[in-house]
Amino acid sequence: MKKIFKIVKKFYNDAKNFSLELAILHFKETLSRYTWYTMPPKAYLRKDEIVLEFLKRNYGEVQVDDSISIQTSSPNIWVFWYQGEKQMPDLVRATYSSVKKHSNGHKVILITKDNIETYTHFPELLKNKVKEGSISIAQYSDIIRATLLSTYGGLWLDATVFVKKDIPEDIFRKNIFTIKNNPNKEDALFYISVAHLRWTTYVLGGVANHPLFNYMKTVLIEYNCREKSLIDYLLVDYTIELAMEKSSKIKKDIDNIPISNTNKEELVNCLFAKFPDKKTKSILESNTIFFKLSYKINVNVKKWENTNYDLLINHKILEKYEVED
Repeated sequence: MKKIFKIVKKFYNDAKNFSLELAILHFKETLSRYTWYTMPPKAYLRKDEIVLEFLKRNYGEVQVDDSISIQTSSPNIWVFWYQGEKQMPDLVRATYSSVKKHSNGHKVILITKDNIETYTHFPELLKNKVKEGSISIAQYSDIIRATLLSTYGGLWLDATVFVKKDIPEDIFRKNIFTIKNNPNKEDALFYISVAHLRWTTYVLGGVANHPLFNYMKTVLIEYNCREKSLIDYLLVDYTIELAMEKSSKIKKDIDNIPISNTNKEELVNCLFAKFPDKKTKSILESNTIFFKLSYKINVNVKKWENTNYDLLINHKILEKYEVED
């Protein structure tokens, strides 16, 4: 019932604040996620057009500054969990542990509600909207991500990213790093985001003051201060697309990112496979280092015994599958 209410509320807000067409497209997208219905590619592309047109019309004045600073200190790894480490679900605690274990000597900083203001300085209006709930924690994390990378550089990892082995040092030396996959239109993930497999925001890093991060920060802060509702839950991806359109330098930096971590969203589909599982072993033995998982799952204790989930939360999945970390 709660989910139905959220869907209806989203439809109403979209129609009121943006357009009826966008409301219908978002409803179809939701159906595609939870039912047998499959949203056609042209519908995703039309949604992208509508969102980008809105952002260009209302935030087109935000410019890209192509100056760039050099990272002189050892870049940090940033992880965000609003409630703090003690409130992490078992899976998040396991993924966070994997980040700390494989940080390759880089400092891992966990951002929480208690230390956000140590590292960021946001307008009071934005902070009040977070407190009252009109800006969700997921939205807030996008703003925090862009602000931290703009100010300090380093590597942002979503709290649900499992790291298999030490993060290669060359990742920290790049102007921009993210996961890029082959932009294959046959891939099920190609159309669901305007990124079209060219980047991910759950693994994103680079040097401080990079024009991409500066632009993302400015647009996200302005948008969330001015607007009454979120135009799309992937707003952060649209800011990257706009930045690429505005700056040939940003486009070049993203275009030059090599393809990597092609199995990044495969392990999550095997979480409840019984050990041993051939597919899981193949995934873990691949060249992929970063795996995006999810804690939003119904965990039945009896059903997850001796599964990959069981091994993961007990920090034994690599050992049991005999994969070197």
